[in-house]
Amino acid sequence: MVDAARGIVHQVVAAMNHRLYPVQIAPADCGATLIGTARRDVPLVTVSIECKGGEACDPPNTPGLAELTAALFNEGVHGMPPLEWHRQLENDAIAMELHPETLRWVAHLNCLSSDLDRALDLFAQWLTQPGLPRGEWKRLVKSFRAGAREQWAQPIGIIDTFSCVQALGRTHPLGRPAFEKSYARARYGDACRMGQQAFCQGSDLQAMIGGDIDIDQGFERLGSLLANLPQERQPLADAIQSEPAANPVWILDNPDIDQVYFALARPGCRAGDPDRIALRLANYAIGSGGFSSRLMQRVRSEMGHTYGIHSSLPMDELMSPFQIQSFTHTTNLGAMLDLITDELDLIRSTGFTAAEVADARQHLHGSLPLHLTSPDAILHVVSAGLWAGLEVEDLEADWQAIPTTSLEQVNEAARRLIGDGAFHLALIGPAQKILPQVDKRGPAAVFPFRTPPDRWLENV
Repeated sequence: MVDAARGIVHQVVAAMNHRLYPVQIAPADCGATLIGTARRDVPLVTVSIECKGGEACDPPNTPGLAELTAALFNEGVHGMPPLEWHRQLENDAIAMELHPETLRWVAHLNCLSSDLDRALDLFAQWLTQPGLPRGEWKRLVKSFRAGAREQWAQPIGIIDTFSCVQALGRTHPLGRPAFEKSYARARYGDACRMGQQAFCQGSDLQAMIGGDIDIDQGFERLGSLLANLPQERQPLADAIQSEPAANPVWILDNPDIDQVYFALARPGCRAGDPDRIALRLANYAIGSGGFSSRLMQRVRSEMGHTYGIHSSLPMDELMSPFQIQSFTHTTNLGAMLDLITDELDLIRSTGFTAAEVADARQHLHGSLPLHLTSPDAILHVVSAGLWAGLEVEDLEADWQAIPTTSLEQVNEAARRLIGDGAFHLALIGPAQKILPQVDKRGPAAVFPFRTPPDRWLENV
């Protein structure tokens, strides 16, 4: 016990002597937030501009418009053919891209520090005068539709989406996935308007710079960049809370396969949750820890029902579900679901062992620094924290708290994640063989495999 206590003290002291997030934060004249970090040993600079928008801007009947808008945006600047624009970036070794996240637009730039001034000039021109070439629209739509057809033909590729819509409802931003027909509904004019309004000055914008640059000089460059952005933005609607499906069981009927893919889902948490460290540790011990997790050891290693099972607990400013996902042969489904339920009940009633929690603490305390090996990674984590209402000091304290989070705290967090044991259950496989094995889990809604997402919540 004494040696263990000394080990914990040593880890805490080591954590307090290092900064995982060596950043500086300052306000910009336009109200935006500037974030910077320096790393002078590699001659590279990374710049990111983030603001509210992204997939949250999609019209209700056209999910995927933001993705198409970003792809159109990425074709270049006004007055220059896309091929010439991309050749210019490649010749100068400049990487530039816009992509939509659930609640944000993210524009990203990477370049050599010696090319920063020229790269920022191109970046500013690109943000304020995107090309949005009509001639590329049909090609992009065709490409996205083909990608959607391929994705939605694979059960393993859509089980997460199917589960999210069931657990959150289509009023939630994560409950409105894009699919082939929604891409087909998108219109060029709507994409242009979305792209032209994406980046504007305001308090809902974060600008980041990192790498081989003095931070004060970097902030000056960011200030000049932001000064070129338009000053007005249309207000965005607040994210709507989830409205889960009434049916606890959903089945996408695919009679042509002899396996069933499934996901159990219930409410998760946000990034700023006061119990976030204990919840992460509990999730690791339940199912996200690979062969160290309880479900993997019990369901795969001991019983051989599946090759893999895992849990996930996304933590963002937006509430996401806690999920347990796996697959098995159709004939094993009932036994496997019962085994998972029994194991979750056991965790809820008796908790984890001290060894399980020690493994979780050691992994999370060591793995976090391994993810923060570049200025880009550091800035991304800090930015996500700020969006969720967490200061840098909170992020540093989170890391320091991992080794001292108690067994009791983790067990309480596990009980919170498992709750009363009532999960939404989403399945993809042959409904005729599935239904008799899930009849005790509540009313089931069955959809043909090719049913698009906008019809999943109709009349259920």
